[in-house]
This record gives sequence, structure tokens and C-alpha cells, in this order.
Amino acid sequence: VLFRSAGGAPASGSADGWCRAAVAAAMAAAPAETWRCIPGRVTFPWPQRAGGSPVGSRHVVKRFEVPRGPRTWLAGDPAQREFEALRELRVLGLPVPEPILRARSRALGRSMVVMAEVPHCQSLRQAIAADRDPLARARAEAPRLAELAARLHGAGWYHRDLYLQHVVEREGDGGLVLLDLGRVRQQRRPRARWFRKDLAALFLSGAPEYREVLLGALLPEYFRLR
Repeated sequence: VLFRSAGGAPASGSADGWCRAAVAAAMAAAPAETWRCIPGRVTFPWPQRAGGSPVGSRHVVKRFEVPRGPRTWLAGDPAQREFEALRELRVLGLPVPEPILRARSRALGRSMVVMAEVPHCQSLRQAIAADRDPLARARAEAPRLAELAARLHGAGWYHRDLYLQHVVEREGDGGLVLLDLGRVRQQRRPRARWFRKDLAALFLSGAPEYREVLLGALLPEYFRLR
């Protein structure tokens, strides 16, 4: 197993408590506790709970199946892309999870990115839906979403999966954090249509009863900040 820490250099010892043995274990594990599992990708917490017993702070592992072949060579390593995107976005001060390390196992045909867990209770979509007045909550959240999107786009980045489900409220200070950055991209001359798609995703991911209010309050603030 080859892995690199967030510092960028090959990790010879450990990265935030991750030694080579821990990396190899997470790479080969069949996790009983998963947060998302789709063909070719599984996201799970590490370490796993033993027999349902509570554990302390954990990291998030996003592991990919990366079979050998020309298509994989052309597409590149998804774990590497997400790791580098997280690192660059953190440098820009954007609220995204902290990257810990990335790793690749040619023998297993897998790669993974490890990031710090963002403690949160629910996504922003869930928070708005659970509010006593979803319309008022959507209107109140619009400026924060507009600032988040404007900062991302102003730096030349677009998310490509900018749904309310991928924005969470961090425990403690309630700040917004952007998750699921596997498809995020950056261009020197970004296309305006990708920015529009991000904004459309925010709109469409809202429930019908408040999405018009959300967009109506979000767009003026977004364009003011841009």
C-alpha cells in the first residue's frame, strides 16, 4: 500500500495516527458500518465500532474500486482527485473536510481518501424540512448558501453535485460545510454554464414548497457577491 499524507510527501511513518498497518487494514476491510455504498465506491467511518460499542473521534474513508486498464489510466485516480481538491479548497479557506491522506493498492485494485469527520446532525435540506416554518428557514439560509457558492465559484471552482443534501451544519458553531467533493473541478477560465448548473442543483434539491423562496432570496445575494 502506497500512501501520501496531507503534506504531499510519501508517508513513511504515520499521518494523524494512520500508520501503514492501519491504512492497509482500511484498504482491505469489509466494513460492517457504512454511510454510503454504490457500485465502485463505499464510504465508511474508521475505526469501525466493535460490537456496537461507542468509539471516540473517527475519520471518514471513501474507498474506490480502481481496476487496471486504459479507461482507468485516462480517467485518473478518483481518490487522488478528491484529496487534492480538498487540500486546495482548504488553502482557499472554504469550509470543506480536512484531508488526512490518500492511498492506493495496485494489488487490490483500490484507492481511498481519508478525511476528518465533520460532526453534524443533519444536512441543510433536512434542517429546512424539519423547521416549524420551512419557508422562513429557507429564506434565512439563502444568504449563507449564496456566500458559499459565490466563494467557490469566485475561485474558479464548481461543485457539480451542489445539492442541499451535500451541505451540512457543523455542530458547535452551526457553520455550513460542503461535502461530497468527488466531482468538484477547477478551471482558469470556468464555464458559466457550470456555475448555473450548481445553482440549479441547489434549487432542484429543495422541496417544492420552499424552493422558489430559496432561489428568490439566494440569487440577488449571489450576484452581489460575485
